[in-house]
Amino acid sequence: MKDNHGIRTTEAEVLAYIDHPVPSTQANDVISWLETYSTIPFPIEGIPVFNGFGCNLCSHYTRKRESMRIHIVQKHKGVSATAVEKLLQRPFGGWFKKYIYIENDDAKQAAMESWKEDLNEQFQSALRLNQSVGDGESMDIRLMNAFIAKVR
Repeated sequence: MKDNHGIRTTEAEVLAYIDHPVPSTQANDVISWLETYSTIPFPIEGIPVFNGFGCNLCSHYTRKRESMRIHIVQKHKGVSATAVEKLLQRPFGGWFKKYIYIENDDAKQAAMESWKEDLNEQFQSALRLNQSVGDGESMDIRLMNAFIAKVR
């Protein structure tokens, strides 16, 4: 805070001001986590799952095939490395934009099922809202469109 904003304060005062009881994850913790978990058994809920590519010799993952080709040429010169299609997630942003590999093949299907369930729930909610509009009578949209067309 002092270096960037010229404010002299302590970490405890900042945490009290933002009403947060414990400090957030530190950069060292994130780096350690990413080194430990380059692959995870199932997707982290709430983080998008991407189709991407992984190096078959190391734990380098990317979303673009061209980026993987460049990695293989630069890091594995003279070795027969290949790009393998993988499901990826990126749990952190900022300096920690590193993809991690999801081992479970059912992850994409589970993400799609979750997306479909959310879409169906939104649709049902919109239907309930549409049916509750008005003075209790059911509204027939086809009749309304026919009326508007006749009036024009």
